[in-house]
This record gives sequence, structure tokens and C-alpha cells, in this order.
Amino acid sequence: MATPSLARVYDRHKRNLSGDFTALLKRAHTQLEFAEKLAEIRPELKDGIDAAGDLYRQGPSGETDAWVAEIEARLSDAAAVAKGFKIHVVGHGHIDMNWMWSWPETVSQTHDTFESVLNLMDRYPDLTFSQSQASVYALMEKYHPETFERIRAQVKAGRWEVTAAHWVEGDKNLASGESLARHLMYTRRYFQERFGLSPEDVPVDWEPDTFGHANTIPGILVQGAVKYYYSCRTGGGHHHERVGEERPPVFWWQGVDGSRVLVNRETTWYNSYVNIGENFALPLVPFVKETGLSQWLNVFGMGNHGGGPTVNEIEWIRLAATFPCYPTVEFSTSRRYFEAIEAEIDGGVTVPTLDHELNFEFTGCYTSQSAIKRANRFGENFCTEAEGMVVATGLGGRDSLLREAWLNVLFNQFHDILPGSGIAATREHALGLFQETGAITGAIKREAGKTLAADIDTASLLPDEPEAYQELDDIDAGRANRIFEGGVGLGAMLSGISQASTGGRRYHPIVIYNPLPFARTEMVQVDLWDIDLEPGRIVARGEDGRQAPTMVAYRSPNSMAEWGHMKTTVLFPATDVPAFGYKTFLFCEGEPDSDFPTVALSDNEKFDTPGLKFQLDRYKSGFGQIARQGEDDFSYGYPIG
Repeated sequence: MATPSLARVYDRHKRNLSGDFTALLKRAHTQLEFAEKLAEIRPELKDGIDAAGDLYRQGPSGETDAWVAEIEARLSDAAAVAKGFKIHVVGHGHIDMNWMWSWPETVSQTHDTFESVLNLMDRYPDLTFSQSQASVYALMEKYHPETFERIRAQVKAGRWEVTAAHWVEGDKNLASGESLARHLMYTRRYFQERFGLSPEDVPVDWEPDTFGHANTIPGILVQGAVKYYYSCRTGGGHHHERVGEERPPVFWWQGVDGSRVLVNRETTWYNSYVNIGENFALPLVPFVKETGLSQWLNVFGMGNHGGGPTVNEIEWIRLAATFPCYPTVEFSTSRRYFEAIEAEIDGGVTVPTLDHELNFEFTGCYTSQSAIKRANRFGENFCTEAEGMVVATGLGGRDSLLREAWLNVLFNQFHDILPGSGIAATREHALGLFQETGAITGAIKREAGKTLAADIDTASLLPDEPEAYQELDDIDAGRANRIFEGGVGLGAMLSGISQASTGGRRYHPIVIYNPLPFARTEMVQVDLWDIDLEPGRIVARGEDGRQAPTMVAYRSPNSMAEWGHMKTTVLFPATDVPAFGYKTFLFCEGEPDSDFPTVALSDNEKFDTPGLKFQLDRYKSGFGQIARQGEDDFSYGYPIG
């Protein structure tokens, strides 16, 4: 006759017991269940465990507490082994930024979660809590300063662990290296200023729900004083039909430059709800079997929409910690756990090394919500360009604005925002932040450009001709169109800075700035406003007197098309524009020098559909012209995205 399972025996006993007897039954059942699991890695304990199991299956013949005591006595050998293993129990509340809700709801759930945790800390003096993401601390500081001060007190007391190495738990496949560096820089600075925490005080990068992890990440993290990486979605195995082998529970992750961080892959998922009576120690055994380590991290608490630890969870964990045949259970921190297993590794336990990316895809998340992805790349570029121009021109007083612009970009790199797994409210808030970043960086670049241009003697480019001198006199006397700017505000959405310009009608100076850290020779597009030049004879006269050819890409059909002005868009080859530097060109009529590099432009492709006909514009990466079939009235298109 087959031996009944512990679960069936438990159900049978439970029907016959009540009240305190049920609690005693659960005590016996939990220990025996763990002991039987423990026998998988310590088979020499099996006889004593089987003897305890026989007594358990028979049920109590007298006092229930005596029956439980005898079961525990038969488990005494297993208990001695069990206490040699340790579970670091870490409370946490995973908070998604604007996942399936709006920004006001994100603020509310964060506040309510933290207030709950703080009240539980008052009730349970041994409770600890770990929280990531500098953004949630910043919003507490802004919207709920009283709660923020309570958090600061618990951080100082060592019971609230800051695990925020980044502004948000962001996607690490789509974000640029510059952005990832800014995450570390701004987050480290924030916690240094607000909490007195040095980078070394926060060595954990907490990324359980992050969708992708490029293999360049370790090299960036190490430079930001990150030693440990807590993650969940690391690719491989059965989760979400990943390709490749299941990642080890603990491993060294080595980047392309040889840098490495110690990774704990969450094996029980990052929202591990510990219910009353749940045997939360069982996953320890396969973890020990696979890793050879004696300590395991168990993160508990309601999450995604916040919540954090509950009374039921805390009470059960504290009770289970008193069971003789159970691992040592301690409310702990992720840092203490990582330091403990690193000591075991240093002592001879071997863990594998992975030297490749982790989770290179997350179904649908790298193709959806293209507007957010486009805005992210524009935002990253806008910020780095503005920073470069501030440094190059010496423009002061913009640090706080640059910080605000960057933090908007960093917030939008949250793993449910940038990858596109949110809702309409998510997108609306994200694109609003991007527009604010565009306004900030556009203003900074405009002011930096003005500072730069003010020191450039553009008149020195004028040819030694009477007409040139006359136009210069006209500008000085206010008889030209210098103060009547054309293109006001135009183009700022896609470049961060408007196309507005002034200048003469026959001689039009333009300063080309290179925001990148290397010299460039490229085709440049320039908008010339209200000029009086023959399109086929426009040249770009450089500082060395050489005249580059141009190609007119667009001319306004009339002044009404451009808000009262006439626009001429030209392309020309700008050669050897220095890194973080500039070159000045004078657009005028003339004959181009013959030795300039030329760019072969193939005809833009034309396509027909049953309803439309359109032509692509390779230069703008969009539609050049589009019209209905049977009509000749083409509309000019816009960039795709």
C-alpha cells in the first residue's frame, strides 16, 4: 500500500483538529516537509526523517503538543543540519512606474506602500525593508515630505536598505551608455546629498523586472561602485519561451571589458508572496544543491502596484524562524546576503561565469510604442548635445536645468515605459516629459549657440567686393532683414533647437557646431531664410576661402507657406568640423571648387498602392511626397515615427 503524501495527511488531520491544535499541526507539517526535501541533498538523514514521518501519518494518540514534540525529537539530526543553512528574508514592494496606471496613481501607491512599511517597522522592531529606484524617494521628498523624513530615519537606523543604484529600474537594452552612466551619476549624487550614503554604501543594483541586460552593463556598473546585481528576467530556460539554457541561480557576469558583478537570479520570482502556512524554505534546497552555497535570499512582499510586506507574512516568517528543524531565518538586507555568499565563494565555492548578454528580447517590447522609443533617443541626444555646448562655450548657470532634462529621460527608461508595455496614460506622461526635455535643452543650445556666435567675426568671410560691403552697411543700419527672424521655432521638435536665423539676403553666415567627440565630414542641411540668391549658384564659402557646392532640397512656393517668410533648404558637404567645435560658412553666389567630395544620391523610391502613391525621402527617413491615386496634388511628408 502506497504511503500517503504529507499534503493528504495534513488535510485529514486538519479536519479532525481545530484552534491551537491546527497551529501545532502546521508546525509539525512544515518541519517534516522541509526535512524530506533536505534529505534530497543529505540522504544520511533519511532514517530519522522517515521515523518522524511515520509518527506524523499515524496522527496524535494523546496530547497534540506531545505528539509534535516527539516528531521534532525524531528530526533532531535533520534539525542540526537545517540550522546550518540561512535564509536572508528581505521585505520589498516592487513599484512599477506608470505601468497600467497614470502618474498620480504611481505617486499614491508609492506613498501608501511606504507608509504601510514604516508603520510595520514601528510594530515589528526586527523587520527590515529594501527599496530600489531613486525616483520613488524623490517623489516622496516632493509630494510627501513627512513620509520622506520617516524613511530617512529608518535608513539611518539600518533597517531600510537603499538598493537604488539607478534612477529607475530601467531597460538596459534600449538605453544608451551615456544614459546608463547618468543613472549612476545622478542617483549616487542624490543619495549622497539626501541620505549621506556614498556609492560604496549602495553596492547592489536591484533590477528584478528589467527586461534586458546588454553585455556592456558590468563595465558601466563597476565604474559606478556596483558589485552585486539582483535580477529575475535573465533569459534562457522556460520563462516566456526564452532561447538558451536556464541561467544559474548565482553567477559572475563578465562584461566585454573584463569587469564583472556577482548576480543573484531570483528563482522564486521577485513578488514572492509568503502566505500563512506556506513553506517558504523549500526552494532553499534546490538552490543549495545547484550552487553549493549555504545561504539563500528570499524576497517577500506584495508588488508591481506596490504594497510591500503584510502582517500575515511577517507573523508567519517570525513563527517559522522558531521551528527547530528549519533553516536559520533572519530579516536581512540584500547587501548582507551578497556579502555572505561572496565570502563563501572566496572560501572555495565555485560559481560559473557568464560573458554574454542576458535576455536579448522581451516579446513585443522592443517594437511597440515607437513614439516613446523615438523620443528617448532624441532626448538622450538633446541632453548630451546641450552638455557639450555648455562646456564648449562656457555658458554657466544651467546645471539644474540639465539635471531636470536628464532625469526626465532617465525616468522614461523605466522597464514598462521605454519598452512600451504601458497604456495610453503611460505614453501621454512620457511624451510630456520628453517635450519638457526638448524645451530645456533647446533653450540651452540656443543660448550656447548665441554665446559661441557672438565671438565669431563672420564679416571676415565676406569677399572683397562692393556688394558685400554694401550689405554689411545695410545690416548695421537696420536696412536688411537682420532683426526680422525667419523660421521662428520651426524644427525644434526634431532637433531641440529652432531653425530661426537672421542675416543678409545676398551673404548669409551660418555656424556649424559638432557636438560629438570626433571630427566629422558630413552632408549638412541648412535652412536659409529670405535670401536673394540664384538656387543653382549657391555655394558655402568656408573660413579658408574654399567654396563648397550645394544642392537645393526645397524652396517655399510662397511666403504664406512659411509664416510670412521664404525658406530655401540646401545640402552641402561640411569637411573636418572639429570635435566639440565649429566651422563658419558664408552662403552666397559663386562657383564651387572642383575638389570637394560629392555624395551620390540614388533616386528616392516611388511606390504605388491601390489608394495611394508616395515617394520616400532617404535623407529625412520618411515620406517625401504622398497623394491619392488619380490626383496630382502631392503633399509633402514628414519623418516616419
